[in-house]
Amino acid sequence: MTVKPSLNVPHLMRGLPKIGPFAVPDLIRDLLRLFQKGPGSGPGQRANAALPIVNQTTPQSRHGVLHLYHGLQLEHGDIYRYGIGFAVASRTASSGQRRHPHRKIQNPQAGLFRGLRNLARGFGTGEKTETLAARLEKRSDCKAKPNVGRFGYGSLFPVTFALLFSALPALAAPTPGSDWDWQLSGTVTPPEGVRVFDADPDDVTKEQIAALNRDGVYTICYVSVGTLENWRDDVDHFPPTIVGNRYEDWPDENFLDIRDRSHLPALMAERFARCKAMGFDAVEPDNMDVYANDSGFPLTREDGLRYIKLLATTAHMMGLEIGQKNVPELTDDLVRTMDFVITESCYQDGWCTQVLPYIRYGKPVFDAEYTDRDIDFENACRRARKSLISVILKDRDLGPARQSCR
Repeated sequence: MTVKPSLNVPHLMRGLPKIGPFAVPDLIRDLLRLFQKGPGSGPGQRANAALPIVNQTTPQSRHGVLHLYHGLQLEHGDIYRYGIGFAVASRTASSGQRRHPHRKIQNPQAGLFRGLRNLARGFGTGEKTETLAARLEKRSDCKAKPNVGRFGYGSLFPVTFALLFSALPALAAPTPGSDWDWQLSGTVTPPEGVRVFDADPDDVTKEQIAALNRDGVYTICYVSVGTLENWRDDVDHFPPTIVGNRYEDWPDENFLDIRDRSHLPALMAERFARCKAMGFDAVEPDNMDVYANDSGFPLTREDGLRYIKLLATTAHMMGLEIGQKNVPELTDDLVRTMDFVITESCYQDGWCTQVLPYIRYGKPVFDAEYTDRDIDFENACRRARKSLISVILKDRDLGPARQSCR
């Protein structure tokens, strides 16, 4: 049984911005009316849907320009298949459906409102409004364009269309204090009973992630956003002009110029899209602190904040959550934007209190302490239980071995 939602369009429209002569509420209203009663979209009928995409507003032209992707065929059933379904109270999940009790959406209709409103607000934020599709088209000067279709975006729909429809069902990270593990080397072996598992997408299969998801495990995808690792498949896509000094602690990595907007956002979007296609729930964006290192570029704290918030918008539009990684000095600026935080040695180095705002916002803090340092792990666990920080003890290579405070 399909239930057609009753959408309160005027309520959704309040507070949305305008771009030049085109009102974003009109864009959203057209989409919502398509969902409700699109022309010719009754049972068994199709509606021709033209999806408006807003281009970047430049100082030379204050008017946004609308382009249409013509010819897309959309059924109401497609809306449900692509994740914009509305729950029926009496229906229970079948054996093939994923069950996530800790990520239950109490009001799916409100989730749709929130997703569309956040998307619309993103259109009004100046330089961040250029679409990913447009950015990919700009990358003709690189050796190869990112193959977004390879990861499930672009083969049937334009990139932005896929991002819009995957973003609407908002997910939520587990509650503070949930047990977790983090494996970036060795044979990946998720421990029994963990609620959160963080892994490199190169080290796991889509089937492994699906199995974890079926068990209700919140899965996090490791992506280095501040360095280029020389063993990655897409290393040739990064132009030399944005690759800086070698990272002394990790000689196989070089820092990236996070100020770049011509190449880096599209490259990171492709990596996030791969995480999404593999079934991950969230992204761990590593090396956020590139601005505090000898990168070879004159980077500032503000450069770091702008880049991180751009990445957060990208992830959220894909339906992925994203966490803060270390950089405790940015907590106050990021706690409302990011969905969790991952820290390294915050107990040993005495700065766990700087990320406690996440706990106060009901968002988890995942901390890893390391075995190559002299640490009183028992005392660390006592303090962690009081503050609801999820603490584990790992070797520096982040293999399968671990100790947990649970």
